[in-house]
Amino acid sequence: MLSRTAELAKASRLAVSLIPDFLFASMKRRSKYIFSFHAAGEFPGFVHFRTANLPDYMIIDEGGYSGRSGMPDRSLSSLDLPPLDEAEAICDQLYHDVVLGNVSNDAQPATTAAAVPLPKRDVFVRRQGPLNDAPGLVRFGPKAVLQLVIERFRAADIAVRVKMHPKVTSPNPIIWLIGQADFGSVIMREDSIHTLAAGPEAIMKTNSCVGSEVMMQKNPIYGFGAGAYDSIVQHIATRARFRGFTTPMLPAMAPS
Repeated sequence: MLSRTAELAKASRLAVSLIPDFLFASMKRRSKYIFSFHAAGEFPGFVHFRTANLPDYMIIDEGGYSGRSGMPDRSLSSLDLPPLDEAEAICDQLYHDVVLGNVSNDAQPATTAAAVPLPKRDVFVRRQGPLNDAPGLVRFGPKAVLQLVIERFRAADIAVRVKMHPKVTSPNPIIWLIGQADFGSVIMREDSIHTLAAGPEAIMKTNSCVGSEVMMQKNPIYGFGAGAYDSIVQHIATRARFRGFTTPMLPAMAPS
């Protein structure tokens, strides 16, 4: 993208310079057009870009990435959306390419039927990866989300299926989860994301890209942190809100 941007700029007789990130702060004070990779903040002349949550896609945004983008605070009615039939065709194509194609940012096992049957009633939690670049975007830490979900559904006899994040290498959360599994309400799985997201009553996530990967299955998504696709998730900011939003479980967004 950098090469193509430079070509277009030069064709328009604009001077092009590549600026390393340690000079990024000084560039904010200059009144020039700036394309910044994986950065955030709305500044005059700035356009942010980065690889998208779905492979082979890119996000270009005036605010930045994830919950810092210009999307989370906007309602669906405020977006410049395509006609419904075009949107349905895009969604169908993404379902074919991503879900049926078993595409993810992380390598996934084949999407065959689960080797061990999944429970009739459960929710799916994709364990959040490291939150190194998400200060201010997360309302609950990864362990707090798991504790909240497990405590909420244990009494309701709804199991919690959990898939660990490949970048979580510490044994501590795994040991803790194994202890929870002894109660019978937690099921640790290594199936494909798309297998695990196919049948739960809801999907619980922080601000992981897993929301983008599974939204084509049209299950309810509960978000415990800010993400770029917040327009279609149920926002959980407090424990009371979580209990209220799961009594009963809210449906996925209306077709409209």
